[in-house]
Amino acid sequence: MTTHREQYDRLRNLPPDERAGWIRSTYPAGTGIQWWFSVLGSAETEVSARLVRGEPADADPFAFAVSIVELGTTMGEVDPPHAAYWLVRFAAMALRFDTPPPGLPDEVTPDGSARAAIAAIPLTEEEALKAAERRSREFREGIDGPADEETRALQDLERVVSSLDRVRGHVTDPGLTARIDRWLEVYERLAPT
Repeated sequence: MTTHREQYDRLRNLPPDERAGWIRSTYPAGTGIQWWFSVLGSAETEVSARLVRGEPADADPFAFAVSIVELGTTMGEVDPPHAAYWLVRFAAMALRFDTPPPGLPDEVTPDGSARAAIAAIPLTEEEALKAAERRSREFREGIDGPADEETRALQDLERVVSSLDRVRGHVTDPGLTARIDRWLEVYERLAPT
């Protein structure tokens, strides 16, 4: 059995067109979403190490992260809200460098990640408010149980929308900024009462 670090290094060094085959042969029954989060967390650590050491930004780890997000989505193991959350997270990391890395993939720019996040929101504003009201009512009434599809969609929405605050001030498209602001306003109204 290989360690996570060995698997990460192996995946990192494989040509992109061989990664899916390697994952399928290594995990014939599927990986589970936590494995993908672990790989993305390792990519995040790779970028963070450059920041800590004061090294200039390099687009390569960001491109790798984007490829992993896309691969996980294509393979059906990472859902769109989680994918968008990670893209925003990497976009926020890119902003921490004094100079953005040349060749940074659009998916991890403020505008690109925000577009992906808005597109991944699984509920309309009306549906979100209705689901939040039901969740609050059930909480007040002491109803507890596994999250149903609507509650999971609300949780996905909350994860994605709350992440937008990390890039909102750097988005250059005024229309996109307005959509972010609207969803952040909705997000504030979703808290259990």
